[in-house]
Formats: sequence, C-alpha cells, structure tokens
Amino acid sequence: MSSNSFEEALNAMEEYYRQLMQGDLTPEQEAEIRVMLLSLFSTLKAHTSRMEDTKSFINKLEDVRENVIAWNALGPWFREVKPLVDGVFSLITLGKELLLSAMPPPVVKGDEVEALRDELREVKDTVKTLIQALEASKRAIVQSIEEAPESLEPTPKITNAQAKDIEALQNDETKTEWLQPMPPPQFETDEVEEPTEDSFMELVSLEARKYAVEKAIANLETEFYEGRLPRDEFKKSMAKRRRDLAQILNRISALREELEASSS
Repeated sequence: MSSNSFEEALNAMEEYYRQLMQGDLTPEQEAEIRVMLLSLFSTLKAHTSRMEDTKSFINKLEDVRENVIAWNALGPWFREVKPLVDGVFSLITLGKELLLSAMPPPVVKGDEVEALRDELREVKDTVKTLIQALEASKRAIVQSIEEAPESLEPTPKITNAQAKDIEALQNDETKTEWLQPMPPPQFETDEVEEPTEDSFMELVSLEARKYAVEKAIANLETEFYEGRLPRDEFKKSMAKRRRDLAQILNRISALREELEASSS
C-alpha cells in the first residue's frame, strides 16, 4: 500500500507540474496548485519511511519544499522560476528511480533455467514500459517549454566583449577539450551474457542522468552568453559536463547492445 500511495502522489505531482509548465493557468489556479504540491510533499515524505535508500530523494524533497514555500504564486509564473522548474522535475525523476529500485526481484522456482528467463522477460517488459512513460513525460515537458510565448523567454543580450570571447572560442586553433567531438562508444566483442534486472535499472537511471547533464550544458551556455559566468569557469565546467555526457552515452550504448543481443 505504501508503494502504491507513493506512486499515486508522485503521479499527481507530475500532472500538476505539466499544468504549470503549459502556462494555461490563472494566478489563482497556480496558488491552488502550490497548496496541493505542499500537501503532496508531506504525503511522499511520510511513505518514504517504509522504503529503502531514500536519503537523496528526501534531501531533494526538502529543498524543493522550501522553494515552493518561498514562491509567491501571485507573483512570477512557476515556469519563470528556474529553481522551481528544475527542482520539481528532479524530484519527479528521483521518485521514479526510487519506485524502480523498490520493485521485488524475480522469483525463481528451483533450478529451472526457463523459469529464470521468463521472469527476466517480464521484468524487461515492465521496465520498457516505465522507460517509455518517463521519456514521454520528458518530451511533453520539453515541448511545453519550447512552445512558451517568446515574451516569456527573451533572447539573451550579448555585449561586444562577450561576442569577442565567443568568436575566440570558435576560432581557437588548439580547440578546448569541451569542443572536441565525443568519442564513439566502445563495445566488448565477448559473448553477451543474459541481462539481469540490474541492467534494466541502470539503463533507466542513466537515461535520467543523461537528460540532467544535457540540461546542465544548456544552462552553462545560457549563463555564459548572458555574462553571468566567467569564460575560464565556463570552459572548465563545460569540459567536465562533456566528459560526463560521453561516459553516460557510452554506457547507455553498451547496455542497449547487451539487451538487444540477449533478446535476439
């Protein structure tokens, strides 16, 4: 019951998030959703007491809760407050990962190999469905941001000095590390073993991390172009993010190759 109630509260929060990002609400409606979100936060925290490995989720929940409390719903729109937009999305992602980790392991009767394979196929189908739902939710949120009125997302103004910095980066013959193309994924040529439930769980987690790193890269570029991030710090941070993204993409490719080989 705890897991179901947790999932219901998480789904309700995701629905409120979708409504807030679409921008079709009145200030009064956003104020009502603000109250509902605070109630959902309490529900989610209460149900985590019966779950394991919830520290990161609870820490994120407390941070987001403080931001929602401080948000004046009759002031700026939710979608204009970046800490709220990023925080609630991260909380939803962590919640979905927590649900996946709480799934019971497949039950194997005796030493029958076929029974094990049947269980793995069932887990694979379940995780695929969850991945599709997560990706559909991500696409809907990204689409709602892209379709927001231009007046809400003005084009950043770039000073002459910033324009020269950008041109210098583009024309730099030595090419900084973050501008280098990512290396192609490397695969082992050994025979692929039957995947385990951990492989599917890792794939789901990596997809969420991939989106978070891509979003962080976009935020770094915006901060640099708006003059809020020094050039040296921008280059250093961008190099780290690109390395992280390359490692994540390589691992995702390897896992997908492993899963495809096992199902053929």
